[in-house]
Amino acid sequence: MSKHDDVPRDAAGEMDPTTDESPEERRVRFYRALRDAGYDDLTIVRRGDVADEFNHRHFAIIDYLREESADSVRDLARELDFDKKDVSEDLQLLSRLEVVTLETDGRAKVPRLAKEHVFVEPLV
Repeated sequence: MSKHDDVPRDAAGEMDPTTDESPEERRVRFYRALRDAGYDDLTIVRRGDVADEFNHRHFAIIDYLREESADSVRDLARELDFDKKDVSEDLQLLSRLEVVTLETDGRAKVPRLAKEHVFVEPLV
């Protein structure tokens, strides 16, 4: 049993969100709830990263890669009509947050979603 299995529960046996959980404990609880609901291939992005660093290009990149594939960073930038340098920097952030992977194919970096599901951690 891990330390996270000992999360306080209310009278109905549900996890009590009013406890003094650490952010990491809340994150683990959220991850387990999603996994238990059938979301196996997932990543959770910290809300602070989204609030502080995401812009319209990040969401456009994620939306595009969810539906289409790109052969390279240059191809993705062209498809979205964004500057290649901006897209490259955006992909580096998304890679650091484990939202995308950048696979090497010759000289090209091929962007792919890292997981099937991307969630932002809840506010509470």
